[in-house]
Amino acid sequence: MNLTSLSSADFKQIAKLLEKKEVLLAGVAQIDRELSSFDGGPTKGLGRPVRLVTGVQRQERGKVKEAIISLVQGAGKAGITVREIASRLDVPSNRVYTWFHTTGKNVKSIKKVGKAQYAWVG
Repeated sequence: MNLTSLSSADFKQIAKLLEKKEVLLAGVAQIDRELSSFDGGPTKGLGRPVRLVTGVQRQERGKVKEAIISLVQGAGKAGITVREIASRLDVPSNRVYTWFHTTGKNVKSIKKVGKAQYAWVG
């Protein structure tokens, strides 16, 4: 939008919209004040929904790393695929892909030797 091409009617319309926006924002602020009078304030119970994952339990910190490293070490220089690791650990394969992309890149002894295949070279 080029400001030099706007007419005075356009500016009047923009001014009306801005006034309408201010009125609406004042109304939202009033609603927030009213909600604050209840237990917890306006954001209690609102916001990000809780994602419930059934059947998958979180492991202790570092357990996935230990398990993946031991599987890659056991495979040696021949390597092991992401799908094999995921099936042996009973975790989704995208979790293993993510692990290699984030944490795995910092393990210098693990190298990618093929498509979705990693080997122990250390």
